[in-house]
Amino acid sequence: FGLSKNHISLLVPQLYGKIKKIMLKKRNLEKMEAACFLTRPSSCKDRELHFHRCLEIYLVVKGRAFVRVSGDNRLLTQGQMVIVHPLENHSCEAVEESQVQVICIGSDHLRLFFTAYPGKRLPRWLTDLQTNSAILEYIEKSFAQERISELHKVEMACRLLSMVMESYG
Repeated sequence: FGLSKNHISLLVPQLYGKIKKIMLKKRNLEKMEAACFLTRPSSCKDRELHFHRCLEIYLVVKGRAFVRVSGDNRLLTQGQMVIVHPLENHSCEAVEESQVQVICIGSDHLRLFFTAYPGKRLPRWLTDLQTNSAILEYIEKSFAQERISELHKVEMACRLLSMVMESYG
């Protein structure tokens, strides 16, 4: 490549420094996603497939949203939800004027649930409006709180997901 040993010896520490910064950023991002516990409105303009390390629940509050998860496409309407497991490719696109709420739950808050339900996989599409009514009521009451302790977050995640398992099997 036309580089002398002198050039290489100067480049190696610079490259090492850059690689170290990238690795630290990646580790910090992984810690942040593991500790993630939030609910937020979404514009649902995520047309590009992407993934996260946390579990996400997309809830259509008003209108309709076209959701794609791991190659499976659905049009969800008001009161319907989808569970996106960690590392699953997904996208969401609102149809017309819609409101979509996203609940993100990191692995720190999921461990106890998956210990209680070993080998079980949460259902993906939660489309039965009658079944969803109790789940939606719980989300409205519990996730509206401002400050939530870490223990309460684990309890909320476990209760929400166990409601899903008991309702949808």
